[in-house]
Amino acid sequence: MKVVYIRAALEELNGIADYLTPRHSLGAANVEADIRTAIDRLVVHPYSGRAQDEAGVRKAVSSSYRYRILYAVDDAAGIVQVLSILHPSRQS
Repeated sequence: MKVVYIRAALEELNGIADYLTPRHSLGAANVEADIRTAIDRLVVHPYSGRAQDEAGVRKAVSSSYRYRILYAVDDAAGIVQVLSILHPSRQS
């Protein structure tokens, strides 16, 4: 499987880093690494996330910082498509 980010998800990931970096640069790097580790796991285990009410959408959660990663799996194309990355304290 290959990971593909839709533009909005990539903007969310960049927004997380932009928000956290001025406050604590090491913390921002740790958060980003945690999110990317969770996404990397999906390459090997694409169906490990919980199915959501919306058809074809699944949710994974980063282990340390609990960011929600919404994604879809396209078996035919061999793609895990990241749709959204949000902290649970933010409304989706």
